[in-house]
Amino acid sequence: MARPLASFINATRKEAATLTLPADFDTIDWDRLDYLGWRDPKFDRRAYVIVPNVDGDPTGILLRHPGAAARDMAQCSWCNDTSIPNSVVM
Repeated sequence: MARPLASFINATRKEAATLTLPADFDTIDWDRLDYLGWRDPKFDRRAYVIVPNVDGDPTGILLRHPGAAARDMAQCSWCNDTSIPNSVVM
């Protein structure tokens, strides 16, 4: 995958420059993935998703947790809309 840091559409240059890539990023088989998502170990409230766009080029999205109270277990719309085929979850 070419230029993963430049693919982040909603991150500032500083945010893109300071993100922590997964340890095995250089060996990822992109043809086997629908998307790649991970949480940043250096920044508690940051997570990232890279998906291919219609041209097959990477599009990165920075996800920010608003810092809600621990008792507030709200999900983002993406996770909330996920349909699980069975009732077993982790």
